Amino acid sequence: RKKLYRSGYVFLLLYFAVMLLQVTLKIMSKTWLMNNWGFLYGLSYFLPLLYGPLIFLFARQILSTDKLRFPAYLHFVPFVMGFLYLLFEWQFDFFHPVINSLFRGGSGMLIQLASITFYHGLAMQLWTRHKSSLKNYFSETHRLQLNWIRQLVISSFVVCAIIAVALY
Repeated sequence: RKKLYRSGYVFLLLYFAVMLLQVTLKIMSKTWLMNNWGFLYGLSYFLPLLYGPLIFLFARQILSTDKLRFPAYLHFVPFVMGFLYLLFEWQFDFFHPVINSLFRGGSGMLIQLASITFYHGLAMQLWTRHKSSLKNYFSETHRLQLNWIRQLVISSFVVCAIIAVALY
């Protein structure tokens, strides 16, 4: 409830919003979606690149007292590249084979799984470091450990990996 923790929940809300958008787009009819909202359909393949950075930045904001600075937003560069590619796809035909080889098919799944694994691993590392630092300041730490963050990161990893594999 402290103001310190409120900023981290923005990333959690964005995480769930992206996941809801992803599920909604996959439930809708592909044919209708491609004909009417082709850009959004194409963007749905890049959405898993947001899961890792959002869960990592959430954990970072909750478990750390550091303020978020601009370099933290560089974690979103792969998604922004995919977004810009879709936005200007008709102007940059020479990027088409490069983007397709990177983000479509098996290589796309591997990049997304690597991103998900890397960022969820970083979030777990933050949680582990936070848990061990609590022992230096408090004698009774079972109420302060924030185990729900660990459970959220683990379940998020499993769900995000399933989504990335299901997309391909």
